[in-house]
Amino acid sequence: MTLASLKFSQRWRSCHRVLLLFFILFTLPAADAATTGAALKHQQAIQLARDGQNDAALPLLHELSEVYPDRQEYLYDYIAVLSWAERYEDALAQRPRLHLPEAPVYVLESLGRAARGVGKPAQALDYYRMAVQHAPDRTDSIIGLAKSLTELGRAKEAVDLLQPLSQRRPADSAVLEALAYAYQNDQRWFEALAAYNRLLAIQPADREARRQRILLTARLGAAPLALDMARDRPDLFSANELDALAIDAAAKYIRWNDLYHPLPAERFEDTDRAIALLDGTIR
Repeated sequence: MTLASLKFSQRWRSCHRVLLLFFILFTLPAADAATTGAALKHQQAIQLARDGQNDAALPLLHELSEVYPDRQEYLYDYIAVLSWAERYEDALAQRPRLHLPEAPVYVLESLGRAARGVGKPAQALDYYRMAVQHAPDRTDSIIGLAKSLTELGRAKEAVDLLQPLSQRRPADSAVLEALAYAYQNDQRWFEALAAYNRLLAIQPADREARRQRILLTARLGAAPLALDMARDRPDLFSANELDALAIDAAAKYIRWNDLYHPLPAERFEDTDRAIALLDGTIR
């Protein structure tokens, strides 16, 4: 085959595909064409949401869920993207339109996240329990259930739920964050500090983990060390929080001054440190 004939053949195949597409579109019944258009719009909306363009995706999904009420998948994705966009009240408002026993796990998780987002952990607990019943090994559902338990003052139950998961997934930052949160609320300060240290070993840039590690260091009695750590990262704290750490450190120095000092000349060193800290805070 010559080069000219090859190019002609390629152009013919390309034109043939275009003509075939036009033939299919124009010969489809109106209902089928509408369904095809809806499916394309749905794909477009999902791609926008995956690209982080929730504000562009939501009107498309809202329209689809209204025009095609029998197509629950449109409503499912509308709820999910509302939750991603942190429009929690709007996500929860769609609940009456759902046949909840048939809802996929990701929709139940979205409703649970929305309920937690508006301060309704008991409602979130119900959604996450349903999700775990459908998918007992799904990490996101277990984490959501544990956080809901923690926010309901049932941190020990959350710890019991998360510890086996953390053993199976020791490098999962989301699991470690939830476990540290539960430990803190169960007043297990050393375990919480260890969990945050493990989390920071995986994600050194995690601001909240670093902030909580400093606060736990102070809570465990090492306020001067916590103050030094906080001064290295002042962006993590407000001015009032830094002042509170300085006052706590000064109090520790004053208490330490009453301990035994082998050299008389060192007797007032801790008091001097406390005065210097308080003087700086007053200024």
